[in-house]
Amino acid sequence: MDDKPICYRCRSEIYHHQGTAYYGYYIAHRSPDDCTVYLNRKIQELEARLAEQEWRPVTEKPGHDGRYLIAINYYGRPYTLSALYDHTRDRWQSLNEEMTPTHWRPLPPPPAATE
Repeated sequence: MDDKPICYRCRSEIYHHQGTAYYGYYIAHRSPDDCTVYLNRKIQELEARLAEQEWRPVTEKPGHDGRYLIAINYYGRPYTLSALYDHTRDRWQSLNEEMTPTHWRPLPPPPAATE
């Protein structure tokens, strides 16, 4: 098993060429600035992933066919349900006339399989 050193401050993997400082049993980047660079990059990645999951108005069409979570007005009351989007017909499948979609978002990934 190949254990890679992890910075105890920012929890990022440390590569040998980065330089390290040892604090007893702990290992860290030599400079806290290295941690700041890593953490800022990680924040940007997480914000981008979060933005992908945001609700979008139906005027913004999904980029491809598939199942999405949609918000609808059904007889004036808000509901959420999953529906298929047909890109070739530019319409949501499985909706009757009383269901007016207002927003959509990608479905979250399924839970990890457990044994």
